[in-house]
Amino acid sequence: MFIMLEIPAEKIVWKKVESETVVLDTETGIYYVLDELSSFIWERILLRKSTNQIAHDVVSHYEIDLAQAITDVDQFLDQSLKEGILCSNENSDTQEENLKPNGNIGNGSSKKPYTVPTIKKFDDILQWGFGS
Repeated sequence: MFIMLEIPAEKIVWKKVESETVVLDTETGIYYVLDELSSFIWERILLRKSTNQIAHDVVSHYEIDLAQAITDVDQFLDQSLKEGILCSNENSDTQEENLKPNGNIGNGSSKKPYTVPTIKKFDDILQWGFGS
């Protein structure tokens, strides 16, 4: 059995704003701001990619080795699950070993500098910098 992660559409709304993604939990009113790398991971979750595929995509686009990418992607996913902005969906029809990294993503020639993916949490939209 393989567990896919997904965004719980019944309570989560999100929007890409420049290089970041703003996520709102409509049940709690809490806002999250995902930095550029977290947004990169978020987009791959939307594409229903496995953790392994996401880590390989990170390595293809950023200056990071696979072991560190796996660790950081796992930490991002764990935090997202804990905060409730992601949920797991058991899918017995999909096997992890059949999900190969996309070889067409990145050619290694111009990778971006790597920073650890971060999620900033705001209980009030005014904390985020809106309003005066």
